[in-house]
Amino acid sequence: MRSLHWVVCVVCVFCVGVSGLRAADITPPLSPEKQAMVDFGKGMLSPDKATRLAAITAFEATKPPAPTWPLLVRIATSDPEIDVRHTALNSLAKMPARDGHLAKMLVSIYDALKPNDLKERIYVAKAMVPSEFKADIVANILDQIEKLRWAEEPKGYNGRKVPEKVKEEVKEKQGEFKALLEVFTELSKGDLGEPNKETNIKAKKWWDANQMKFLKADAELLAKYAKEDAEAAKAAKDIAKDPTAKKKEDAPKLAQ
Repeated sequence: MRSLHWVVCVVCVFCVGVSGLRAADITPPLSPEKQAMVDFGKGMLSPDKATRLAAITAFEATKPPAPTWPLLVRIATSDPEIDVRHTALNSLAKMPARDGHLAKMLVSIYDALKPNDLKERIYVAKAMVPSEFKADIVANILDQIEKLRWAEEPKGYNGRKVPEKVKEEVKEKQGEFKALLEVFTELSKGDLGEPNKETNIKAKKWWDANQMKFLKADAELLAKYAKEDAEAAKAAKDIAKDPTAKKKEDAPKLAQ
């Protein structure tokens, strides 16, 4: 009886194992999109910078859908390594926007920086230049310009020489101011002239005069993409109803 009991146990274990294998065999694999998310998540958990950089690059190559883009925003604003933050920012900036949400995400990265960190703000501003939806981006860069003051050339008093360190600091501030103006000009095609102590006032007046133009352009672009997306969705729906419709449509083109 004991030997029979042992045989029954072995058979039961074998059956359970086989059923488990069969269950594993019939479990459908993850879709490419879900697998990309899994791989991306694993890569970003790594303490190794190179692994995180590779994860972002691989994630970008999958052309991720818009609902996943905030993940790149989080990396661009919180990763401890500046190279990783920049890679996430540049990947996000390349995404194909169909509305103004991407521009708002980029602006959120810009706003998350310290106000006096002009070097990094200029880097982010340059990354935003290719954006088609410009109203929010131009508004934020102009807001920065309005808050800045052009650093005048230092002058010595009572015959005293200006310390070299002070001269270098002024030169650096002037360079940053000019760089931000250059990004503004490239992005908006506007012109605030040569930088001086009146530039911040000019910036406010320029935006007051041009704001509606940018808002209108964004609204027209949004309407254009919405129309294209609606037409594409309708065409896909029609083809799903009649798979031969596309072939019938292409037949005259092939005959020419």
